[in-house]
Amino acid sequence: MNEVKGDCHAPFEPSPTTESTLITQICTQPAGTSAPSLFEAAYHEACRHQWLESQFARRDLGNAAFYDWYRRYWNTFLRYRHIEHLIGEQIWSEFNQKSFGILRDGYEQNALTYEVIEQYRSGKENFNIIWWAQGNGHCADTVRQCLVQINMNGIRLHPRLD
Repeated sequence: MNEVKGDCHAPFEPSPTTESTLITQICTQPAGTSAPSLFEAAYHEACRHQWLESQFARRDLGNAAFYDWYRRYWNTFLRYRHIEHLIGEQIWSEFNQKSFGILRDGYEQNALTYEVIEQYRSGKENFNIIWWAQGNGHCADTVRQCLVQINMNGIRLHPRLD
């Protein structure tokens, strides 16, 4: 696994080649190859953020913009990648490989499971989702079962900034 550095040694300028290569690496995974790394994908997003923010400011913001991405976007990035993994869109090496695609059928066929996933994606915690479900008269057992499969407390990863 590649270690992610805490700074960008060269400015990241998205180009059609760079973006298409990154998208191809992240979105398609040939059989028999290892899953992509969340940390590597996050590093590229942080570098892109650094470049964009520096362009907007018309000066090089350096590591401050890089770390800004992690402070502002890491948790949301992690949740979105976790959902991708659980519904079978993209496998990620940092998540349990056995959990890949476990919510695929529920996400596509069960409106309540879909709503629970969307609550999770929007940043809600277990308690908030259970409170939401009770307030809307949803089946508590179905909601709890979905939350157990999501296992949001089991995927709390800290970014690698060393």
